[in-house]
Amino acid sequence: MISAPTKSAPTTSAPRISTTTTPFSAPTTSAPTTSTLTPSVPNTNNTCVVEKNEMVVMKNGETENRTIYIADGSCDSIISCASKSSAISSCTETSAGECVCEETCVGKSTISSTCREIPSAGCICAEKWVMKMFLSGDVDEDNKLSKEETWAFYDGKPCVDSYTVGVTKGAENMPVTFSGGKCVDASSDDDTTDPWCSIKVTSDGDHLKGFWKYCERAGFNAAWMKAMKFDLDNDAMLSLQEVIAFEDATFGSGASSSINLQPQQEESEVLTHLRAQLNDADVVDLSKDFQTNSRFNKSAGAVKVQKAFNHFNEKSGNEMLSVMVIENGLKVAEFYGKDENGQDITADSLIYVFSATKTVMALLIGQMLKDYADKISYESTLEEIFPNKFSETCTGRGFWGFTAQCFGQVEEKKPITLLSLLTMTSGLHDCVDNILINGLDTSTMGGVGVHDTLNQVYFKQTFLLAFCDSWYGVCQDGAEYCSAENWHYVLANNILSYILKQITTKAPNEYIKEKIIPGLGIEESEYKWCTNSEGVGHSLHGLMLTTTGMAKIGQLYLQRGRTNYGQTESEIVTKDFMNDLHFNKLVKKYVRTNPDKNVHDYLDTDCNAENYECGNEWYEAPFYSFFTHIDVHRGTYCAVGVAGKIICWMPEKSRVIVIARTLVDLRDDCDFSLVTRVLSELEDLEAMELLHYISGEIDGPYDFMN
Repeated sequence: MISAPTKSAPTTSAPRISTTTTPFSAPTTSAPTTSTLTPSVPNTNNTCVVEKNEMVVMKNGETENRTIYIADGSCDSIISCASKSSAISSCTETSAGECVCEETCVGKSTISSTCREIPSAGCICAEKWVMKMFLSGDVDEDNKLSKEETWAFYDGKPCVDSYTVGVTKGAENMPVTFSGGKCVDASSDDDTTDPWCSIKVTSDGDHLKGFWKYCERAGFNAAWMKAMKFDLDNDAMLSLQEVIAFEDATFGSGASSSINLQPQQEESEVLTHLRAQLNDADVVDLSKDFQTNSRFNKSAGAVKVQKAFNHFNEKSGNEMLSVMVIENGLKVAEFYGKDENGQDITADSLIYVFSATKTVMALLIGQMLKDYADKISYESTLEEIFPNKFSETCTGRGFWGFTAQCFGQVEEKKPITLLSLLTMTSGLHDCVDNILINGLDTSTMGGVGVHDTLNQVYFKQTFLLAFCDSWYGVCQDGAEYCSAENWHYVLANNILSYILKQITTKAPNEYIKEKIIPGLGIEESEYKWCTNSEGVGHSLHGLMLTTTGMAKIGQLYLQRGRTNYGQTESEIVTKDFMNDLHFNKLVKKYVRTNPDKNVHDYLDTDCNAENYECGNEWYEAPFYSFFTHIDVHRGTYCAVGVAGKIICWMPEKSRVIVIARTLVDLRDDCDFSLVTRVLSELEDLEAMELLHYISGEIDGPYDFMN
């Protein structure tokens, strides 16, 4: 997200120049301009800085002699083996002093399989539908589903009001429309035999195969008896392992199971239909508007959302713009505030989402990797992508016309890979001083052209402002925030836009029109991508979306990149890319944590939920990957922009949550000062607390069906 360090962010002691220098012989006869991008002197309280001098020809033709200060890697704090452990990796030191790290149980999860530590059973990995069913249906949490628990879960899915289904009568297939949730048996003229209803339809109202349920208990009871074929311990219940065995025997998924079952055993209708429904319950046609359920904005869950939204809107001084919740592909709650003129904000209102743009940019990079696999990969370096740009020299203007490098720290930036840019582990970073200058002009902010773009971003430099060192993960002098994986946040650089243009010949604001915009059914008036003076969309912050558009981005991720029913995989990105984003390429943001931040258990057992003091307003997700903030404990994946622009998707709950805050970002133009936004509107606290109530269900379960 585009944001400066939070108020509680600690600062490291400021560095001093070490005696080690790397001089660069530059002409002294000219009078180059003084750099405003780089501090002329470093901090002065530390010995962990190396001085380097270089000469650069700026975009305006001026030649600049630079003295820069780089963090001395030999001074980095030694990260203990235990400190490298996380929710996804357990690290222990051997007797020989070697640090060995292994995946934790949750770290073994994939896009199709969820792994959890089960009491008395150890680490169990199962298809997502199995874990979803037990998460929602196992009320007494004994890792077994009784007949009553299964019926309650099964029957909780409401019939749709109207649906069309093809009924075979004789040699003809006749489309028949049923209204009012009418129950029928499509294979018989007798409406009373095994009555059923549709629980999901296409956007055109056609019944989706597999999405039905028995409307009467008798039909369910008969199907449950078939399910008892898998009750191998004869306790009249289905254990987690027994349902996994059903999956293996019937569908051959290969999920882990300690029970061997013969494939010829009769399958269970109940489990088969629940499998189909839970695997694709959240998949909808994203080119169409979200449908609503019969309890839209009236369910117990929607009432809680509205109450919390109103509270935090009042707390923020009426700065809350909107909140929307999508569950199982249906819009179940949607509420809006008022603009500065007291007019109602609507679903058509454009909102500048700032760094939530990054998560959309990740989709474009994934699309590029799929469409141009013969030209680029994760391991492609900047030098390989822009070979001429790194070998070129530039000549300054004026009488002397000195020739020098075209941007700073050329050698350091050559080996940077695309993957490290996606995970923010490249060592590149910007900070308040260059955003202060370039943020005043959105046409040049982040860079115009490859040379200028690479010149506007630092590589592991140290600053006058000490918090920049700690904020960007420098592990020196016992910094409270630092990353064992060299994580550094980049606010507003455009290098990814130019990578995209180099490979595809299209800027992000053009490339997004090929698949993503049509697939999401977003009209031209429903989004805007702000550009630099070359017409190239800003990589990391330039997007405006409506609340619905934000929800569609979250839903697209929830559907694993699929834009419609029937797609087994995304047509936009590969399955591996989605796996990498959600599980395989996670980076731990910080090794050490402040007790007031990165708190996973944000509940206070002594807190009265009604007074809205149970959330952790300073919470920050502990992992990062492909511009997405991730908390594997809570199962949330979020795009986050400054001052409360939040798009979260929760696969285990089939839920998307969109929250938008801050009136000044309710706009349809690009005439804004980024520095003003970064420095004056840091607080996204009300938006984050509202997210806690909905995602963490602090004040009890959020039931959007009743």
